[in-house]
Amino acid sequence: MIGGPHASLNPEECAASVYDAVCVGEGERPMDELIAQLASGQRPSDIRNMWLRRATGSVQRNPTRPFLQDLDELPYPDWDMWLPWIDDEEFFSPAIVIGRGCPYNCSYCSNHSLRRLASGKYVRFRSPENIVGEIEEVRQRYLKGDRNIYLEVEAIAIDKTWALNLCEALRRYNSTLSEPLQYRCNYRITPQSLDEEVFRALATANFRRLNIGLEAGSERVRREILKRDYSNDDFRRAIDLARRNGLEVNLYNMIGVPGETVSDHMETVRLNREARPDYSYTSIFFPYPGTELRKTCEDRGLLSGGLDVRRERKHAVLDLPEFPRRQVQRAYDLFDWRIHKGQWPVHVRLRKLVRRYIYKLGVVDCVYRTLTPAWRFVSDAFGIDRSYGRNLPG
Repeated sequence: MIGGPHASLNPEECAASVYDAVCVGEGERPMDELIAQLASGQRPSDIRNMWLRRATGSVQRNPTRPFLQDLDELPYPDWDMWLPWIDDEEFFSPAIVIGRGCPYNCSYCSNHSLRRLASGKYVRFRSPENIVGEIEEVRQRYLKGDRNIYLEVEAIAIDKTWALNLCEALRRYNSTLSEPLQYRCNYRITPQSLDEEVFRALATANFRRLNIGLEAGSERVRREILKRDYSNDDFRRAIDLARRNGLEVNLYNMIGVPGETVSDHMETVRLNREARPDYSYTSIFFPYPGTELRKTCEDRGLLSGGLDVRRERKHAVLDLPEFPRRQVQRAYDLFDWRIHKGQWPVHVRLRKLVRRYIYKLGVVDCVYRTLTPAWRFVSDAFGIDRSYGRNLPG
């Protein structure tokens, strides 16, 4: 069985493969029905949101059901199943999903397509009380050392009233703990989200870091190609509000978007240098099926040679006339080196640069990952700072 965004948007491809069932859209209620039918000895049939292979080999394509409206109905996830794969429980930092759906239409994202799969409200949030309940269960059962929890939602400030209520619930909850928890989340820049009251509430609730999507420093690329409608001044305002309220900033950047030029990319570098992020996550654009930019790539004939899906978003796959593949890869490899020049010590920048190149060598990367726990042990024993320079002067 398979499910998730790719399967939901490409069910024909998945049904033609090895799978007996393809889940299209949300899977909790369909899974309940599937398990009940299997438990009773039936061959699964007529389950909405499920494409099911019949005994004859043909596929029963069932319609979808409306989006689940009350997310509080769902039980908390079972984290026990993941414990065997956690290398060090001291560093276990879970992500708790606090809402579903996104109202925006970014051209590199599939939300606009997923939104059309079913009827009913697509953007939904759990109640603050329900979220705090799961946090308490995770704290009691799983947190060994790390006191950080990531609250996963597309845009936390879409509904200001809900966001403020959530922050107040988290503040009250933390006041009952001898060691307050710290939180992180995504923060989507929109004109209405640049609200000091929301940033102040996040700080009061003990949020410590925001993931902010700059994606491209060129306003033309953002607005005309990525469909993200905010100015560079809006971005600067968001960074300023975060810093004034003691929040660290992790910037998301994207390189090699169709229509982007080398000059556009250097605007991204300059804006990152100006913002001086505490962390950054940079990726190379990948044309995922179901996105608007995938269609753009097809129309421009950029996919004729096929796509190498290995190390996606870290390996350039498109050869753009305006931004050739080799230049995209070089821009990605050198991104952190460039944006932190003169801000982070050379040895820290060099370490990150070497790590980028190691990743591209499969066998060497496996060795590196195997030895990482040993490096942690040695660095802890000798008091070596493993940070990427965010707490270092200069």
